[in-house]
Amino acid sequence: MIKFLWIKQRSKRLLSILMAVILMAGVMPAVAVAREPAHPEISVAQAVALSLANSESLKNAKSDITKQKELRDDASDDLDFIPSSSSGTAATENPWYSLLTADISLQSVKKAYTTEEEKIALDSYSKYWDILKYQDKLEVAELGAKKALLALQNAQAGNRVGTVADIDLLSATSQRQTAVTTLSLAQNSLDDAYEALNSQIGLWPEDRPVLTDTVKYSLADIDNLDNEVARVLADSPTIWSADQAVILQNYSKNMMFYSGSYTPYKVRQIGVEQAELDAASAKEVASQSVRDMYYQIKNMEQNYSMLQEQIKLAEENLRVSKVNFEIGMTTALNVCTAEKALADAKSSFLELICNHEYAKLVFEKPWAAS
Repeated sequence: MIKFLWIKQRSKRLLSILMAVILMAGVMPAVAVAREPAHPEISVAQAVALSLANSESLKNAKSDITKQKELRDDASDDLDFIPSSSSGTAATENPWYSLLTADISLQSVKKAYTTEEEKIALDSYSKYWDILKYQDKLEVAELGAKKALLALQNAQAGNRVGTVADIDLLSATSQRQTAVTTLSLAQNSLDDAYEALNSQIGLWPEDRPVLTDTVKYSLADIDNLDNEVARVLADSPTIWSADQAVILQNYSKNMMFYSGSYTPYKVRQIGVEQAELDAASAKEVASQSVRDMYYQIKNMEQNYSMLQEQIKLAEENLRVSKVNFEIGMTTALNVCTAEKALADAKSSFLELICNHEYAKLVFEKPWAAS
């Protein structure tokens, strides 16, 4: 009996081992065939198109149009006739007011759909350009880590022969650690930028699309600031909504029973005044925003030439450093320092161009950035 139990227990252990081996065999192929990151070539126009095609918010906005059209049609069916004067009743005024509000709501969701398209497009440009900026920042960080390593090696060599103090060696070690951390953070930022774009255009997080477009600099085409302010006020969906609220309140001012029950005239009059104040405030905010953006763009354009000159100077310094290094008059550390200075200048230049082009897009349609 004891022998039988021992054999039974041994069989269970063998069965467990066999099942574990089978499970491992099932897992191993899955690991072996793990997908490799894809590297599709993506232009900025393709990024915008893919973002629009993959947007759930845009699909919801389209559904809102269908839903609101049904509500508007239902409100129209409920209206038997248009009241000829303000001396109506709840039975006449309330359906009329409901139709007005439903009609404005339908126009509003249509504008919301267009605005959502514009927001997605603007955000796509921003995410695309973010990758370009962080690629440059990673290059700067790599050169920073290289420079810090050379400085540390020099400090270690000097410390061994007594020409570099321990405190200076400690400082070089700390700077090297900081540079390595900065490099890691730069890589994380670039990975985050890729994942943000990938999520929007429908790629896997680990994919690394090849961006085929570079950002191009051009001066903002703004002839008259007042005209641009007027254009934004005329096109802004936010201002349109505020103006519609004024129109609606003016209609309701002449309807005692627009809400379904009696509303005192004074209350209706206050509603008009409040809507007018809100509209005026919205226009003032929008106007100031356009003017602020204009001067930001102009400041960037003034900095453009300055950064160009910084790049030329950094290029010349690097050229001289390389020549001096070849004839033994300078060190590899000095050459690396010049390389990093040039990379810094180019990175700042690219960031300015990206920010400038983004600001121009926002200037055209400020509501898309809100």
